Amino acid sequence: MDELKDLKVDDEWKRDYDVFDCDIAIDEKGIFDSALLMCPDKRGIRAGSPKWKELKITMRQAIKSFHSEWETLRRQTGISCLSESEKSLLMWAHYANNHRGMCVEYNLLEINRQLRFTAIPVIYSDSRVCFRSINMDSIDQDTHTAFIESLSTKSPEWSYEKEWRIIRDKAACGDKWNDLKKGALLDMIFPTSITLGCQSDASFEREVLVYCQENEINLYKMEKDESLYQLNRKPIRLFAD
Repeated sequence: MDELKDLKVDDEWKRDYDVFDCDIAIDEKGIFDSALLMCPDKRGIRAGSPKWKELKITMRQAIKSFHSEWETLRRQTGISCLSESEKSLLMWAHYANNHRGMCVEYNLLEINRQLRFTAIPVIYSDSRVCFRSINMDSIDQDTHTAFIESLSTKSPEWSYEKEWRIIRDKAACGDKWNDLKKGALLDMIFPTSITLGCQSDASFEREVLVYCQENEINLYKMEKDESLYQLNRKPIRLFAD
């Protein structure tokens, strides 16, 4: 797989919202039980004892600290979402203004060279990313690890997206980061191709065609298949490789 696609709209941005996206589960009982196992005098900590209550307070403070660090990471991280396929009917409907937008194709290796960071594939799993233990000596590292896992894990119900993600934080973006918009506009490579939606209007098509001609980018348009529930890509303007 060496090409990734980004679906864009022409005049209206629409995205179905996943309430679990970039989220994490907290197993408070598991965290407390793991803390009990780390105590030197496990036998002296019985339920309800002063030491037991003290440990409960410590763990709650640790979880609160974890949540605070988590929210900071979320505010200072930007994600660009890409797909392996340009033919998904759901993707065109959900992300490209009901087939009126366009799909932009990029070369994965060139993206890596430009950003000096690789896009990573999303893992589709029934199980949520879960924080089950807290080690105060490594809580920052553990939080970052869990955070990256949460950014790259989604429910199998979203597997039709065949998604890859470019993840960059505020530090990596430098002065291009915008705190108000919680993201950054980074320099990007030119597309390999652009594909118009099957319902794109004439004025939008002319605008994209001019851009493709000026930059020698291959241009296609999707058409509805005459007998199958699928889209076929028809070349509009092609340039030599």
